[in-house]
Amino acid sequence: MGAHLITGATGFVGGALALELVDRGVDRLFCLVRAQTEDEAEARLSASLERAAAMYGTEVGATRERCVALVGDLVRPRCGLPALPESVDQIWHCAASLDYREDKRQEIRETNERGTQHVLDLAGSVPDVTVNYVSTAYVAGTASGQIAETVGRDETVANNAYERTKIAAEVLVADSGLSFRILRPSIVIGHSRTFGATGFTGVYALIRDIRQLRLEVERRLGNFLSLRAIRAKANPEVELNLIPVDAVARNMAALGFDGPTDAVYHVTNNSAPPVDLVTRVICEELGIRPPEFVQSDEDLSALDKRINDDPRMEFLRTYTGATKEFDQTKTEAVLGRSASALPLDESTWRSYVRWYLSFLEGKESSGTEKYGLWQVSS
Repeated sequence: MGAHLITGATGFVGGALALELVDRGVDRLFCLVRAQTEDEAEARLSASLERAAAMYGTEVGATRERCVALVGDLVRPRCGLPALPESVDQIWHCAASLDYREDKRQEIRETNERGTQHVLDLAGSVPDVTVNYVSTAYVAGTASGQIAETVGRDETVANNAYERTKIAAEVLVADSGLSFRILRPSIVIGHSRTFGATGFTGVYALIRDIRQLRLEVERRLGNFLSLRAIRAKANPEVELNLIPVDAVARNMAALGFDGPTDAVYHVTNNSAPPVDLVTRVICEELGIRPPEFVQSDEDLSALDKRINDDPRMEFLRTYTGATKEFDQTKTEAVLGRSASALPLDESTWRSYVRWYLSFLEGKESSGTEKYGLWQVSS
């Protein structure tokens, strides 16, 4: 089935996609890896693919045999490569900075915008290459209602630096003159069967932050949070569009093989759970009262305000402010409606939360370094 090139194969989504592409028959998958030497790149790639396969309950053998590590870096012209391998006919650009802090906006822009331009420049070195750009459904920013499968060009809707750079990168891809697909996954969670994950931003950061909040309050106020619910300013009925990483990889690969080019596709879940269910299960598993949702600052106590204003609550502010319905007309025309119908009931979501809390406890008890909130997958 020819050769493809992928960025971000050592990351969460990119690793799952690499496994999926090889499983679908890609003969050679060139993987851009940040490293000083080829040996280091090979070692990083092998370790990440083996870890992903272990988390998802699959074998890494065929994948590793067909994957070739290329030393490169998004921030260098043409990603540090003299040219794209001539056999490559598709590029999968997954690597990105997932940081959204305003004080890091220059570094985020360097990776997400300039890095994308460098990938496009690399793609232009060989004729007839299609660029599959992995964006995010949340380029919609503050917009509400139905979100179209069209290129968004208005950076003023962005909630943060991350969203602004992803909007700008989409424009670069669409205006490049190259054949492209823009793929927009929503909030990616672990594997639908094993619940395992290799990246822990998004809703995992929310779980981790609520857990840390509980520990901080316990040190000062004992079991206060088990007796009195914190009030949060959010809409409990807004859907959190959670989608398992294996569904993301499966649907993106299918779109890459069968979807028309020069199009935007939402890789989202049309059966997503509401904020109320997601946060209630998290709190129950942590042994604290689920939050009470309010719409006005006047309903918040002094403690509530301190917690709501905490930078760690950015996830709730960003993803629960407005109801969004992601149009999937183009996606479903290729994949069918069932590919995006991924019901996430309370029992299943509880399994995800329990898996992650167990993972955190294991990391702490082993004394190994915790996964940070801010990650760059490349």
